[in-house]
Amino acid sequence: MKKCLVLFLLISVSVGYAQSNNKLGFNFGYHSGMGTIGFTYHVIEQFALRPSFTFNITKQEDGSEYYTRELRSTNYGGSLSLLITATSTEEFRIYWGGSLAYTFLKEKWSDAYFYPNEQPLSENGNDKGHVTTSGLLIGFQYDVSEKFSLFGEMGIGYSSTDYPASWRGSKNIYNRFGLNNSGIGFIFYIN
Repeated sequence: MKKCLVLFLLISVSVGYAQSNNKLGFNFGYHSGMGTIGFTYHVIEQFALRPSFTFNITKQEDGSEYYTRELRSTNYGGSLSLLITATSTEEFRIYWGGSLAYTFLKEKWSDAYFYPNEQPLSENGNDKGHVTTSGLLIGFQYDVSEKFSLFGEMGIGYSSTDYPASWRGSKNIYNRFGLNNSGIGFIFYIN
């Protein structure tokens, strides 16, 4: 997490001072199942950088007469997208680009079993994992006003997930190629 924060600050400071006349905006989005926050910086009219961060906490409780489970998941990570304008008008832009993302996964779980005429049995554990994603994307951006834009995108790429199964220390490893990097969001420009 500290490495991602340092990288974000270095990019934001160096990109922010590169050319003060270019557009810089804060973006908020929903990408591939997680909320994101970051910024979009148009280095030149046809080229933009979009670093962003994500953070998500989930608590799940389920069970039956003989079993209960409590699961708390914490996910956080960052991504960097490079966006190149393919065509544009004053209000509408179609772009393509590439993205890289890394997300840390952490789970804390507790299972309890209740068998008739026996003492309850419980197990607890902590699991960690990560997801690495890279891909190509195509998207659009609509400028509602000079300071506010909407965007949507879809992409294709590769993702590798080393994820805890949250059951007695077992692990799941997934490698996937297909549609990803899909998302929607909005940008508030500050200049």
